[in-house]
Amino acid sequence: MSLYPAILHAQKVVHKLVSQDEIIDGCHAILLVSHETPMRNDTDREMPHRPESNFYYLTGCDIPGSAVLISFSYLSGNVQDVKHQLFVPQADEDSKMWSVPPPSIEEASALFETHFIQPILSLQSTVSSLGSTHQIHTLPPTLLFPALPTFMNAYHSSKQASSASLLPAIHQARLTKTPFEIENMERANKITSAAHEVVMRELGRFAGGRASMRGIDGRPLDLGGQDWEIEGEGDAEALFTAVCRRGGSKHLSYMPIVAGGPRAATLHYICNHQPFTHHLPTTLTSSSFSRSATSSSSSHHHSHDGATNGDAQAHAHDEPDPLDVNALRQDWAPQVLLIDAGTEWNCYGADVTRTMPVGNGGKFTERSGEIYQLVLDMQKAAEEIIKAGIHWDTVHLLMHKILISNFLRLGIFQNGTEEEILASGVSTGFFPHGLGHSIGLDVHDVPSASKPATNPTIPAQSLENPQLYKFLRLRLPLEQGMIITIEPGCYFSPHVLAPWRSSPFLNTSVLAEYEPMGGVRIEDVVLVEEKGIRNLTTAVRERKDVERLCSGEK
Repeated sequence: MSLYPAILHAQKVVHKLVSQDEIIDGCHAILLVSHETPMRNDTDREMPHRPESNFYYLTGCDIPGSAVLISFSYLSGNVQDVKHQLFVPQADEDSKMWSVPPPSIEEASALFETHFIQPILSLQSTVSSLGSTHQIHTLPPTLLFPALPTFMNAYHSSKQASSASLLPAIHQARLTKTPFEIENMERANKITSAAHEVVMRELGRFAGGRASMRGIDGRPLDLGGQDWEIEGEGDAEALFTAVCRRGGSKHLSYMPIVAGGPRAATLHYICNHQPFTHHLPTTLTSSSFSRSATSSSSSHHHSHDGATNGDAQAHAHDEPDPLDVNALRQDWAPQVLLIDAGTEWNCYGADVTRTMPVGNGGKFTERSGEIYQLVLDMQKAAEEIIKAGIHWDTVHLLMHKILISNFLRLGIFQNGTEEEILASGVSTGFFPHGLGHSIGLDVHDVPSASKPATNPTIPAQSLENPQLYKFLRLRLPLEQGMIITIEPGCYFSPHVLAPWRSSPFLNTSVLAEYEPMGGVRIEDVVLVEEKGIRNLTTAVRERKDVERLCSGEK
């Protein structure tokens, strides 16, 4: 693969920057820095370094403690003399025995595309040499971004430096992807898709019957060999992560969501520590989610940022008994396993969700199969209409219409027309989140550009029923070159459904047949093209293919 196109990205950002009304003629500079290697709290234990996304976009540099300075002139609508300078730290002799040193200036010159590479110690003098004629643009001085060197305080105090315009310009530039970025995201999706399918195949290896128990604690002794059966959420997460690392990925895109059974109704469930259920209880209680029916004294409940299901029953976090041998020998009860996980390639991420059957011989039950097919039909319908120019609100609205039509067919909705049910908002109880989002260097990419605070593009139809669009992360007409996710879902969350249980359109007796399953989400990453999309995700999604892998069929 060729060098990261840092200069192309810099030029793209510069042109977005000068298109803003507050940018005046004259000399300008852009300054960004990278984090130092993070340490855990007040210790000297290194944590993984992942470069700040805006800095990486302009450099392709993953060296902690680096900086970039981009200078240019702007006169009468013309950009001239764009100069890209990268600053990298020099090796500290005392640290070489502990850590891998950064590349030398000569080595860095071969690794990164830039006009000049200098040691980081020369950054202050280089900025000073710009003189008082340059307006310096930085990211906002908040904890969300790496701290600027202290010498920049004087520039901000004198108003020579400003943080008002750069972040929107970078987000606008990142909204559409260059060919290099698309290639990296294809690689991330290839690895991610393989990891999802490996989990399905491993589930399928034992779908015909539980593995023989040979360890003194009831688990197989050979945890690294052919006898490692996936017995719960943590096992599935570990296998997914291992496949991604073996594929060459350094980082996952985000904390994986690995949710079994009713926990699949919690959108951002990241606890990932419960075993599979051995029997489906008639009443959902906290003990339904533990290896042992006896809760430990350290049982507790908590919720995660972004999760919409805070109900104690469906989001129980009882600490599981270490291992219940008798339970481990039982077959799994029919349930779904929702895995929302992705990995990065050169900091560009994938975000893929697959919902798969556990128990029942690796097949969906009648009810879970109906919901799975509904969600898959929603995704395919979105793919059919997505192309450059269509507004994302329009695609999202179609998803609610398809869900309502199918819920009337299944008998979950009643006593109303599709139009009346849509206007009531009850469908948000089952599909509460947005259909998808921008993705790139961040999984929920470029929020200020994807959902601008001032947005004249919102269709008039969206204003008629704003609750349908409350949690959308993307609200724009789509552009060629955008990469987005398509992730419809259908959930049975006690918390989210609580306000809707008295709706005249809801048949609660039929609903009760579906609630124990938790939920289904199917998510792919796609490239928006002029007349359609290109799906970058290759993991199987047809029901027959998912069941074939999860049941162990050849």
